[in-house]
Amino acid sequence: MSKPEFIQYSCYKFMFLIGLIDLVVLPCNAMITGVQCALGAHFCTHPALFFWAGALATAGWYSVSLTCVILAVDRFLEMCWPRAARIVFSGKRVYYWLALPIVYILFAFFHVPFVYNSERFAHFTDPYVGIQGMSGNPAFTIQAMCICIEMFIAALIYVYNQFFLLPDFIEVIAQVSWIGIHGDTPIVYLLLNASLRKSVFKMLHIPTSDITASNTAVVAMVMETFSTFPAIHDSLKVVATSQSTQRNTQVVA
Repeated sequence: MSKPEFIQYSCYKFMFLIGLIDLVVLPCNAMITGVQCALGAHFCTHPALFFWAGALATAGWYSVSLTCVILAVDRFLEMCWPRAARIVFSGKRVYYWLALPIVYILFAFFHVPFVYNSERFAHFTDPYVGIQGMSGNPAFTIQAMCICIEMFIAALIYVYNQFFLLPDFIEVIAQVSWIGIHGDTPIVYLLLNASLRKSVFKMLHIPTSDITASNTAVVAMVMETFSTFPAIHDSLKVVATSQSTQRNTQVVA
């Protein structure tokens, strides 16, 4: 395909680019994932490998998809309006089109990648899908929600008040939200993440009994806070019951 008699045509240039990207993506979404399945590995055991393999595979998928769209437009114009095809894709202009998928690869790295899950034999944006105790854990969602709400409020108000005047108290809310984004994240983690809280308590040499008591108190406080939201409250109740069962099992063992 790279020989002069082929590569002189724009369609072969796009197909050649697709082939190059395929050489990068196939080891990530076929070979590495096969080894992961054979070993029964998951994101927790090899986070860096899973993340970068997923990021490369995702970026390549996006890029190949865009290249295929451009190739389809090229073929459509060539068949229906050859003169338009020569204007759009001839000469150096074709290299501008080839640059778009390459730039898109870089852009795709700022997106959440699809990470392979050996339990489900497929790629997911949530690497814990199907893993007991991790899949769809509402505690993670609530942590993210608490942090993101502040970001949303601060960003929304600050953009709006650049163009329209707002009452002073709303601008104070925006400022406090901005401060909170950078200042209260550790507090959110300590309140809502039992594993992090346990690690911090151990680092400070706080007895295990106090850790258990703090976990129970925090769960009760969070459930009371979200009591007006039935779906979230019920999910938290399930998580609390599951964690309690796991602790009892460990004690019996």
